[in-house]
Amino acid sequence: GVTGVYFHGGGWVFGGYNSNHGVSTHDHIAKYWSAQAGIVSVMVDYRKSPEHKYPVPLQDCLDVLRWCSDQIHQLGGDERQLFVGGDSAG
Repeated sequence: GVTGVYFHGGGWVFGGYNSNHGVSTHDHIAKYWSAQAGIVSVMVDYRKSPEHKYPVPLQDCLDVLRWCSDQIHQLGGDERQLFVGGDSAG
């Protein structure tokens, strides 16, 4: 099936899984993709500044994309149907 890798926005500084006391700032996107379109959703919680300066967050995103590509069949996906999405920095 279709697999989507999502890079959240936040200028490489804000957002992600541990934001807002453990509630993802972009979790609703993954839930929508899965519920409405049957997409396997992978949300990337990259390391952020100021502790991890650019390009570290970008490298995290690329590493996850490579991992998804390598593991696509275990995720229930198809290598011909892998896409990337995001907003702002993502």
